[in-house]
Amino acid sequence: MDVSLQPKAKSIAAATKPSIAGMYNHYLGGSNNSAVDRDAAKEVQEAMPDASNLAKENRSYLRRCIGYMYACGIRQFIDIGSGHPTDGNTHEIIHSVAPLAKVVYVDIDPTVVEYWKGRLSAVNNTTTIIYGDIRKTQEVLDNPELARFINFKEPVGVLMMCVACFFTEAEITTVMSTIRSAICDGSYVAVTHDTLDGHKHEKDKITKVQKIYNNTSIPIFFRSREEVARIFQGLYLVEPGVVFLDEWRVETDLPAPKAVRWLYGGVARKDSTLENSTLPIHFDPMQLRKGIINSAIFTSSTLLVVIWWCVSILESFVDGEITPFQQFKDMTLSWDGKQE
Repeated sequence: MDVSLQPKAKSIAAATKPSIAGMYNHYLGGSNNSAVDRDAAKEVQEAMPDASNLAKENRSYLRRCIGYMYACGIRQFIDIGSGHPTDGNTHEIIHSVAPLAKVVYVDIDPTVVEYWKGRLSAVNNTTTIIYGDIRKTQEVLDNPELARFINFKEPVGVLMMCVACFFTEAEITTVMSTIRSAICDGSYVAVTHDTLDGHKHEKDKITKVQKIYNNTSIPIFFRSREEVARIFQGLYLVEPGVVFLDEWRVETDLPAPKAVRWLYGGVARKDSTLENSTLPIHFDPMQLRKGIINSAIFTSSTLLVVIWWCVSILESFVDGEITPFQQFKDMTLSWDGKQE
């Protein structure tokens, strides 16, 4: 476990300033938090009573992401901004199904790194933690301890649970572009991010939450769905895209925690054969209509085919069957040929 660049950890009891990790640990009901962490967390909970449920929903999403990546063949993970140990940590989740899977935790808090040391002594051949500021992304990825566990020539799962919400836009661009360049095709990146979209009438309360987090070392940002979706630029978002956490494969981790809709989540795959990130993230019918009308390939025959196909789809639902795509393609080609 490489701690050569790690600042000396202070005892939690001696803390005079709240830490993000300590506050989050308190939300989860943990004990690795100081009096100032608890006071700050209680202030957040007064403004945002769902804070504890938010943290629990975030943990459920982590489990779902790991399960999804495991099913896709991922056997090595980097958990960025892991925070204090708690129940159901990343290495425990993946080792329950793949005991030899490799896990590297990364955290900026020296106290967190110290607490992890004892927990990882029994799994030091598969799991480690490194001190690092992921905003200095290349420095973190070049860490010799990380390289001892992670082979970037093989697919890797990168986990960033409630991490990007502490980055500026410029930092997000740097972090994500560096990660994207480092990982190989078939790798996955999972992100959760705070949002106001599900609570637009509570902006005043969130202003108070942001002021509380300004007293920590790093401020917090709330972003819209479109802004969160841009985090995945250059990657292919898997279904169902960027959604509230209770909309992302929740059936794979039941019983589901209470849905509070304070977080967006998404999982994306690196695939160099694809030009951009995903199916449409935001569907605008008027923009689509304008694009079709202005398209050079738009013809009256194309419009007739589209109308016919839509009617056929409706009839197919009534009949209990769907027209195969190849049949539709053949009919379209035949129609176009008759028009020439």
